Amino acid sequence: MDIYQPANRRFGSRINFRGAVEVLLTDSPEPRGCVGCDLSESGIRLNLTDFLPINKEVSFKIHLADEKVVDCRGRVVWVKKSPFADRYEAGLTLIEEEPNLISKFELRQFIRYQR
Repeated sequence: MDIYQPANRRFGSRINFRGAVEVLLTDSPEPRGCVGCDLSESGIRLNLTDFLPINKEVSFKIHLADEKVVDCRGRVVWVKKSPFADRYEAGLTLIEEEPNLISKFELRQFIRYQR
């Protein structure tokens, strides 16, 4: 199992975020539900039951307030197993590609109004 947690490389403001997130892996037709821990315009930290391998590219939907859903493409940059449960935390960064430009703008607006 590949578990790795690099130095803190966060960009932009980060807020606590306990919203629902759906992760869609390329090898699975069904999305996996999980919960966000914190959020920035460049990434998200998730609490989930399934292990995600480092460098795995995934699509995910972040359910924000007021029924707003933001579609994102990201890459797993770190994973940590919870010490007393069969759960994991994972850090995902948004991939620098055109569809994520709109997602980053929507996340920036959401974060700005949460502070």
